[in-house]
Amino acid sequence: MKRIFFAVDISDAAKAVAAERISDFKNEFPDVRVSWAKPDNLHITLKFIGDADDGQIESLSSRSAKAFDQIPPFTIGLSSPSAFGKRVLSIAIEDETDSLLAINESLESTSERVGFPREKRSFKPHLTLARIRDERGTHELISQHAKTQIEPVEWEVREVVLYESKLQTTGSVYSKLKTFPLVRG
Repeated sequence: MKRIFFAVDISDAAKAVAAERISDFKNEFPDVRVSWAKPDNLHITLKFIGDADDGQIESLSSRSAKAFDQIPPFTIGLSSPSAFGKRVLSIAIEDETDSLLAINESLESTSERVGFPREKRSFKPHLTLARIRDERGTHELISQHAKTQIEPVEWEVREVVLYESKLQTTGSVYSKLKTFPLVRG
């Protein structure tokens, strides 16, 4: 069994903006219990699958590849600071074509056919900066995050990646299992 998810990688410029934000907040709020994202692990999750065996992974891959053949490359960008309650700090993603939403819906349908449940929450493309482990003392961090400007970096999405996530004591380690190029129109 492998713990897997589908994602879109971000550009080096977007990674630099997010890494700077993470570094600044780590220094400004050293006593807040937060698990900060590692800059090398930053991505936009399209669909978290969870544990899957090799047969399920192959079925998901072959079915998804057919759907990705229908989607041309598209441009997205960093938008504004966002948060999911008092648990996750993130940066919202601007996607004027709604291509990320279309890919997510395709992955939800494909995953359901292979035996994985649909996500109950609505899809909101974002870049996770931190997961808050203890809400005590986080009000100022969340407030400061909400007030800051995000550099509107844009980049072209040309592929979707199927990642394996291995949980380690030092955090998650991601490795690419498959890459699915989007079709040039």
